[in-house]
Amino acid sequence: MNPDALIASTNIERMQEGNRFDAYYLTTLSADAVPVLVRAFPEIGEKPVGQDYSLQRAVRYDWSPRPTDWRTWNLGRSRAYRAVGEYAKSQPAREPDNARASTP
Repeated sequence: MNPDALIASTNIERMQEGNRFDAYYLTTLSADAVPVLVRAFPEIGEKPVGQDYSLQRAVRYDWSPRPTDWRTWNLGRSRAYRAVGEYAKSQPAREPDNARASTP
C-alpha cells in the first residue's frame, strides 16, 4: 500500500469529477505521490498552487533529477526523480523550473 499515491489518485479523481481539488496539498505529499502526479499532468494542466505558480511547476522543481549519494538512496525518491526526468525529456523546451515561488 502506498498512502501518498492513493491520496494523489483520489484527489485527481475528484478533480475529474468536478469536485474540490487542492493542488497545494498535493505538493506536500512525499516522493511516492510524484509518479501519479506526473502521469496526471495532462489532466491537471496548470492548476494554481499559489499566485503565478502551478502544481506542475512545483513538482518539476521539487523532484527534478539531481545528483544523489548512494548512502541516501531511497526507492520513492528514485522513482520520483525518474518520472519527472522522463516527463521533462518528453516535453518541448521550456523555461527551467529553477526557482520556487513562495506558496501559501
